[in-house]
Parts: sequence; structure tokens; C-alpha cells
Amino acid sequence: MKPFLFAFAALFATGSGVLAHEGDVHEEQRPPALSIPLAPRAEAATDQIELLAVLDGGVITLYVDRFAGNEPVVGARVEVQGEGIEAVAAETSPGVYAFSLPPSTSATQHALTVSVEAGQLADLLTVTIGNAELPGDHRHQTTSAEWTAWATAGAVLLAGAALVVARRLHFRRRRPGRKP
Repeated sequence: MKPFLFAFAALFATGSGVLAHEGDVHEEQRPPALSIPLAPRAEAATDQIELLAVLDGGVITLYVDRFAGNEPVVGARVEVQGEGIEAVAAETSPGVYAFSLPPSTSATQHALTVSVEAGQLADLLTVTIGNAELPGDHRHQTTSAEWTAWATAGAVLLAGAALVVARRLHFRRRRPGRKP
């Protein structure tokens, strides 16, 4: 039983040091997690226009920028069409357009076709926005440091178990008069 305890103590002592090495960002140094949920968003781009759509409640806000210089497209006519949706978005601030979803729209995903016209600029974009993520469905992304730590701990555990088995077999063979 003592070799097993020794192997366990060795595993514990080496496993905790695996996560701490130079250049690693530790938990206390990371910025705090975002405590408010982000509104669903989607983006689309052409060679002339970049579009970011944000769904907040029953309102979709469209951020329209020129692709080349990232300046807002001001004074544009922004028409939106989709299943059960046909609207002209109103400019709320430079390059920001918004429209309300019709109350009859009950879909969780909205496939939209957005037409943008501003002077010589005219483009057509498609974007799908909606609640793709279910509440509480936050999956942990394992980092390479975590994989390394788990692999090292597993290797040490296997080595400790092999050591225990080898020592037991060795002692059984060496003791005369002992029956297996």
C-alpha cells in the first residue's frame, strides 16, 4: 500500500507544477469574464461595403461601413427583406441604421437581404441573424496548456501504476517461502 501512496504523492506534486511556467497567463491575471450576454450578431461584406447586424429584442441595428476605408456610409437608403420582413431602415446615427421586426415574426433565425444605396454606391448583401446559441450552452474550449497538463498527469499516473505493479511482482519473486 505504501508504494501506491508514494506514487499518488508524486503525481500530486508534479501535476500541480505543470500548469505554472514562464510566460503562461494564469487565472488571476486574466480579465474578468463578461457578465452580460451579447446580443446575437452577424456580418457580411462585399468589395464595397461591410455590414454588421445586431439583434436586440425586436430591433435589428445595421452598422454599414465602406470596405476600403472603414468610414460609415452616411445618408444611405437601406432596404431589408426576408421571410415576413420588408422594411426600410432609418438612420439613427452616421452609418447606423435600425428597423423593428414585425410582431408577427416568430422565427429565431432571420435570413435577410440588405440593399444599400448611397450616391454612386449600390450593393446587395445577405446575412442570417438569430439566436443560434441556447441559453446556458457555454462550451469550454480546451487550450493546449490544459491538454499538456492532462497528458502529463495521465503519464505520471500510468508510470506510478506501472511502478507499483513492478515492485509488487519484484518483491513476490524475491521473498523465499512466500506463496503467491
